[in-house]
Amino acid sequence: MRIYTLLIFACLIVVLQSCKKSEVTELTPNPVVPTTLQVDYQKMETVGFIHFTINTFTDKEWGYGDEDPKIFNPSEMDVEQWARVAASAGLK
Repeated sequence: MRIYTLLIFACLIVVLQSCKKSEVTELTPNPVVPTTLQVDYQKMETVGFIHFTINTFTDKEWGYGDEDPKIFNPSEMDVEQWARVAASAGLK
């Protein structure tokens, strides 16, 4: 048991010695700045994304492209209602 205590103590000393304060070097500023478009996007705060595909009708997360195209039949769809709900939720 004593050997393990000595071993742990020795490891602790090695770790502490390696953590000595080193000289701090001056960092140069990063020259990368966002584009105007990226800044404008961030100002939008909350955005929404609607992904409406054939998977909506097959109840699958991933499609394989083997579904019959006739399945995609949005006959009663009110996208204006989607936009109203999104706007009322604060999406821009």
